[in-house]
Amino acid sequence: MGRLVAAEWAKGRHSFVRRGLWLFPLLVCALAIVLMGGQLVQVGAFNWWYVMLLPAYVALFCAQLAGQEKKTAWFNMLALPVAPVKMWRAKIYMGCGYLLLSNLMVFLFTSISGFFFGTQYALWQGVAAALVLTVTFAWQVPLGLLLAARFGPVAAFLGILVPNIVFSSQTFAGGALWLVPFATPARLMAPLIGVNPNGVPVEMGSPLADPGVLLPGLLLTGCLFVVACLLLPGRFLSGGEHA
Repeated sequence: MGRLVAAEWAKGRHSFVRRGLWLFPLLVCALAIVLMGGQLVQVGAFNWWYVMLLPAYVALFCAQLAGQEKKTAWFNMLALPVAPVKMWRAKIYMGCGYLLLSNLMVFLFTSISGFFFGTQYALWQGVAAALVLTVTFAWQVPLGLLLAARFGPVAAFLGILVPNIVFSSQTFAGGALWLVPFATPARLMAPLIGVNPNGVPVEMGSPLADPGVLLPGLLLTGCLFVVACLLLPGRFLSGGEHA
């Protein structure tokens, strides 16, 4: 499996997705600096990241990972002496690698910006935020791959970006519907880095500051990732290889 993941990494060597590992995080930090005038840069950057730019980046690398095979009519997955399900899961693991690295880059850039404009949370909270976002978004990688493979990149963008924007709002993530998986990342950021889903700092005594949501949210999305890894490859291989 390690060699298959390494092969996926090599395929994207000169792609926009590879440049996006630093470009997207740098963009969100630059936007926070410009639009917020140096105030609350760290929490603002993280908020815009998981609401808009991270879902867009997930859809982008899923479209690329699936598109690499569509260009060859799925020849590699169907003709090479490797089980197609293993190649599919290598794409999932590669997508999770992109997800982790991009989140760590956001942590790095927000930490640098915090040095100049003031910090809103401890260093360990920034690391934890990057890891929590990776876990809570991981299930969307196999989903995005399936959408891109079966219906094309536009479906992947709409199927990933739109629900994240809608359910990351204060109405959903800040209320009883935070257990909807698309809303969970925004809800977990509230007690972790002190920012409401709408980008406003969490007030002292707010129920959204309760860290009790962290474990259930991580378990929910982690289990969903496992289920998606087990079931979605079968959905693709049973009818999507010629999409």
